[in-house]
Amino acid sequence: MLKHYVEYLYSDGGGFIKNHIERIPSRDINNVEFWAPGCVGFRFFDVTLDGETTTGKTKNISGWHYKGKKMSIEQLRNVNSICAQSCLRTMEFNGEEECVDTGTGHFFGLKENDIVIES
Repeated sequence: MLKHYVEYLYSDGGGFIKNHIERIPSRDINNVEFWAPGCVGFRFFDVTLDGETTTGKTKNISGWHYKGKKMSIEQLRNVNSICAQSCLRTMEFNGEEECVDTGTGHFFGLKENDIVIES
């Protein structure tokens, strides 16, 4: 049986990002608690279960849905923070051109299927 999950990213307020995974009834954005305090993003994925036992790997992994502001790599170069500079190095290595500023001091390079929901 195919089960649906959502993986959340939370800023802990101390400079770290934590994740939390929950089973959801469907991959409907209305099932997501995206506006919970500290939540900066989420993505969906599916797992095949036999009863409560996982019988397969994660699949159908969506892009990340981020809350924040989209920025170009050039805009990021002008941000003076450790997190921004770390993101910049990763983006340059991965060949990414855009990122998201989550407003919590965290920046994430954007992949092809990622979505930014302006906040």
